[in-house]
Amino acid sequence: MSESTPFKTNYDSEHEPSRYSLDELPRPRASLPKWETRDISLLISIIGNVLISFTVVILFLSRKTQHLSPDGHAQDTVNPLIPPGVEQEVLMPVTYGWAYHAETVEQMDEVDRNWNLINEDVGAVSMLHEDYARWGVSPSTVLDPSDPSKGIHMMRGYHSLHCLKVIRHTMQQLVKREPLDVRFGHSMHCLGSLLQDAICYADNSFPLRGEKNDGEFQYLRKYRNWAALSKWAGF
Repeated sequence: MSESTPFKTNYDSEHEPSRYSLDELPRPRASLPKWETRDISLLISIIGNVLISFTVVILFLSRKTQHLSPDGHAQDTVNPLIPPGVEQEVLMPVTYGWAYHAETVEQMDEVDRNWNLINEDVGAVSMLHEDYARWGVSPSTVLDPSDPSKGIHMMRGYHSLHCLKVIRHTMQQLVKREPLDVRFGHSMHCLGSLLQDAICYADNSFPLRGEKNDGEFQYLRKYRNWAALSKWAGF
């Protein structure tokens, strides 16, 4: 047999007969080459590390940031300045003539009552000064009378209601030639504030003609959940 014979043993086949037939030759034990075993182990290690890293990322993203309240209990502080449910949008029609609008003097009594029922003070929120600083809110110069460690801010939506009521009241007094209860400069500030709101929202709604086709235009608009805002403000 030549030197390349896989099962070469230390004998000369020409002088010593083999004890095995061709079918009875001893077979080596099947085993994976060392390089294959090493690569499989490395692959398993890589897959394990990837799974662990993925799990850690998921846990990190789903974990809610918490801080301790004065009594030492953990509190949920994820977006605390966004009232729960306020971002839920609902499509509602807005007609030209409604409960807060009147074109005749006879209708003004009911309209006045509706405007007077609007309580913009609900939007005044009292929070700790350090909480304002933590969440990037400008410091409040109005202290809470019941707790000087807190400051009072009015939410933008309620500030807009306040401005609307101020301007409306000023207009009525000017028409009646009465002395102004609110200085004229404050009313002008409110006009500028409402202008900023209009530019900020950049509302692209178009007027839709009413079903009666009598010139009563109707807007179909997306509303945020004002009830959720009021509920959160009055907590």
